[in-house]
Amino acid sequence: MYSIKETSIGKAWVALVNLVQTEGTQLADEGMEITNVTVQFDHDSNQPDQILEEFADKDMIQNMQFVFFGRGEDRLGHSYKDLMMGPLGENDFSDVVALLKNKEECKRATVTFCHKGEGKVPCINVVNFLSRNEELQVSYFARGQDAYKKFFADAVAVAEMQALVAKEVGLQVGTITGFIASAHNYFDDAEKYNVLIDVSEQ
Repeated sequence: MYSIKETSIGKAWVALVNLVQTEGTQLADEGMEITNVTVQFDHDSNQPDQILEEFADKDMIQNMQFVFFGRGEDRLGHSYKDLMMGPLGENDFSDVVALLKNKEECKRATVTFCHKGEGKVPCINVVNFLSRNEELQVSYFARGQDAYKKFFADAVAVAEMQALVAKEVGLQVGTITGFIASAHNYFDDAEKYNVLIDVSEQ
């Protein structure tokens, strides 16, 4: 199993893209892939993330915020908020907040993104919230993530979920840990992600 631990989303993004390229195997004629990788990172919304500022696709970040928070649909008509279910059946974070307020050591504060049986499965399927040591720690499972194009945008969305819940329950934000079953880079994006890797190593 591969493991990454970084201090920001941007650094975790570069490390993941690089890991896929250096340790991955070819996935048919699509690109490179590593399986079963954990990525842990911190996110401070008050501190600029220079890597994201310079290299991240801002439209992709906005698109994922639309998808996860019900602010609209993406260009493919997806809305993950419609697929979200909390432990008490809500499709927002209110029941997660209620559980954490009621029992600090709760282990059931989890939202699930369920598919509709149409063959399309959200990239992120489960997000879990734990109150530990006065911090809100978040873990998520992704069946697959496009390391170069999507990881950073999904990570920003999960960090926004963390900040939202942490504020409601009066906790500081802690670490975020993602478990990715399939992390991949597509050959079509090679020119762009090679620039990202090269510049970050200077």
